[in-house]
Amino acid sequence: KIKSVSENFGFLAHLNTEELRSVLNDESKLEEMVKDVKQCKDIEKEKEMLLVSNRSLAEYNLNQEPMLILSKKQLVELSEICQDLYKSIENKFSGSAPKWGVNSLETKLSVLQMATQEIEEESEGIAESFLDGSVEIDDFLERFMQRRKIMHLRKVKADKMKEIIREHLNSRSSVRTNPQTSYPLSSYYRPQNYDLNGGVRPVY
Repeated sequence: KIKSVSENFGFLAHLNTEELRSVLNDESKLEEMVKDVKQCKDIEKEKEMLLVSNRSLAEYNLNQEPMLILSKKQLVELSEICQDLYKSIENKFSGSAPKWGVNSLETKLSVLQMATQEIEEESEGIAESFLDGSVEIDDFLERFMQRRKIMHLRKVKADKMKEIIREHLNSRSSVRTNPQTSYPLSSYYRPQNYDLNGGVRPVY
């Protein structure tokens, strides 16, 4: 709560005219009196705390800049690798579902998803170690980015395998729902026997 001027400078009411004139004519004395007011002291203290806090935040941001630049660079590289890998997987697995069988692909997909989850949990553990200060930033960047890279590559591969399985199942379902139509023999067609002596003899 901000106090009024009368509360902060109430002691001036006890000064006589000569003393008041002396205070007003002496800037250093007046400034000293203002500084002694508790409210002014609190404001000055808060100002110093804000300056220290801002300086600390600026230093922290400056220290994080190399990490952010490196992370951004690695993210771009990872994105390019993922795109290349996706194209490679698309070419490699194109038409492979009928060859391997859906069951085989589903088994491979399950194993791949478990491995992806494990590497993701490892990366989260490294991040927690960095946040609690038990891992240095250089070690954190190397280990964390390496595992996140592997995780993203595995996710891309898993997504492609899901797509292949889905397409194969859809194609099989389409074949089952649209079987090849068989047409009966025409009622106008009647089997015939051939006479050895020549001519055709109908069969009744």
